[in-house]
Amino acid sequence: MRNICICVASMLLCVLSVSAQTYKSGDTGTFGGFETYNYNGVMMTLNATNDYYAIGFTAFEDLTIDRVKTRLVGIDSGTTIRVGVMADDGSGFPDGTYMAGSGVSNPTVGNPIEYYDFGSVSLPAGSVYHVVFTPEVLGVGESFMVYGYKASYAHRVYDRQIDSHLHGSVCNEGGAWAANPYNGFFVLGNGSDVAISGPSQPYMGQNTSLSSSLGGGGGSIGQRFTIFDTEVPAGASVLISNITFVASKSANVTNDLLVELREDDLNVLATASLPNADIDFTSRTVTWDSPVWLQQGTPYLVTFGFLGERPSSSDYIYLQNNLATGAADSDATWGGASNCVPIKSPAGGVWSSYSILGGRIDIRIQFTGLVYKAPKGTLILVK
Repeated sequence: MRNICICVASMLLCVLSVSAQTYKSGDTGTFGGFETYNYNGVMMTLNATNDYYAIGFTAFEDLTIDRVKTRLVGIDSGTTIRVGVMADDGSGFPDGTYMAGSGVSNPTVGNPIEYYDFGSVSLPAGSVYHVVFTPEVLGVGESFMVYGYKASYAHRVYDRQIDSHLHGSVCNEGGAWAANPYNGFFVLGNGSDVAISGPSQPYMGQNTSLSSSLGGGGGSIGQRFTIFDTEVPAGASVLISNITFVASKSANVTNDLLVELREDDLNVLATASLPNADIDFTSRTVTWDSPVWLQQGTPYLVTFGFLGERPSSSDYIYLQNNLATGAADSDATWGGASNCVPIKSPAGGVWSSYSILGGRIDIRIQFTGLVYKAPKGTLILVK
């Protein structure tokens, strides 16, 4: 166990007057990737060549993009769409001019989930942009729908940075733009089927069977995660005492669920358990055996396994996860392809080492804690 002793020159917490972070020192913050996402809601029905749907976002880093993935439903043969990027008009809507041109695509007939190309465009950090869709060719009486998620989360998936412009806009038959408050579903790319980290919402929904801890000689599952400097001030600490997740089990499992919080070097910081009767596909919160200070920027692991003698190799504990549309979209998920990813132990569920699982899932975990940023001149002793 790591104990942190803090000798403070001034006992006042360092409260920032201006902060780009979600939480400042002294706040109680919520962390993890526990939000529910999908791509099953209608964002807009487009039935005329002067209907427009746009997805807005802030570029917090310099970006170069040339395509976007989204979900369209009801595409008929011969339908084409024009897609491109527009700057913001200063009031939260597209300004009407495509940057670096736009592209015309023939979506796959039916309900495609695919990338649509446009001219490569560089987006300097600090500005608001919109990816805009409109029918280019549409048969008489035909229409299609843009699908996404009907939620209005104020932060982006990748690093949980607050973005008040992360929502849609609609324009019907060339009229005025109106706000669509939902996050939608989109993945920005640069090159064929290559997602970029930053602004995107790549999750198509939740899944339970893809992440599990296997009995017998099988491996156990876990989640690597990091607290970002977009969430708390750089170098801050977060004091946590519990964790929330959703687990289920196969019929023959009688074990309680063992949950451990580890450093990236596998040193166990805290443990908790969930009684077998509560492994019931319900959101559950368990308390660590002692509170733990997490350091911003440090990789940690939450691991899940069996308490007591392991069951047979055909018995599982499942952890619910957010599931992205494709393995190539993993750079756009929580923390990208390395900072926040599922992990697996060697055979027998012994955490002597671990491997990072490739692919497109993030186990849904959440924890809350007090944020603390030591004032300048503070001496911090770690033992």
